[in-house]
Amino acid sequence: MMSTVQWLIWLVPEMIKTLLITYGIFGFEFKKWRWWFVVAAYIVGGICLCEQGVDLLLWKSIRGAVIIFALFYGKFGRKLVTFLIEYIAITIVDMMVMSVNILVTGYEHNFVQSIIDNTFGMAFWIILTVLVYRKRKKVYEFVQTISYGYILLVLVFLLCVCVVAGTSYLVLNGEITQQAMRQTYFFNMLCIVVALVICVVLFYLVFSRKKVQHEKEIEEKVYEREWKRYQSMRSFRHDVKKHLRVLHALGDRG
Repeated sequence: MMSTVQWLIWLVPEMIKTLLITYGIFGFEFKKWRWWFVVAAYIVGGICLCEQGVDLLLWKSIRGAVIIFALFYGKFGRKLVTFLIEYIAITIVDMMVMSVNILVTGYEHNFVQSIIDNTFGMAFWIILTVLVYRKRKKVYEFVQTISYGYILLVLVFLLCVCVVAGTSYLVLNGEITQQAMRQTYFFNMLCIVVALVICVVLFYLVFSRKKVQHEKEIEEKVYEREWKRYQSMRSFRHDVKKHLRVLHALGDRG
């Protein structure tokens, strides 16, 4: 169970992560300021649940959805996809940071270590946002136009990576017994294979799409060139006919 202070401390880096990714990476624009009251209501709701001693696991899980749907413009489906991608991506980074922290320090995971891990995770997303901020509009256009088939492949890929990162953290934290270690390794290998297959499929689809787009551009250029040639020939024929009419008129006048 979390206390009110722990809830508020945990919430700060998590909200910053979501805001950074949604605005700075995916390029969504903020709504008017009054929508922040929805987020404020969510925070107050978390405080009330803490006071009642309720487990906040589900309440914490919907944090990203509340922020994305309340504060940013966009279509429902695209914002839902953004929430899922962000949720899994943040989880992957957090798991990796916690695993590295355990390897380096050897400390057991607790609330203080969780805040430290979240801070390092937040720093990672800040750096990534700074690197891609200028491309945020292009990323936004890409997210709005990409087909849901591609998105599904990306989500499955991220889930596989998340499973590998999560099981690695559980092993390092001593939460997986020796009896279950073999099954864990097998499951990790299966996830890695699936992730690699998805990478190959995505590469093939993207390459095929670029190839088709390139061929289409070539066809458009050829068509444009032929059209200009046709227009030029048509103009030339029109001028020739006009000159011939003038010559015939002069000949008739004699």
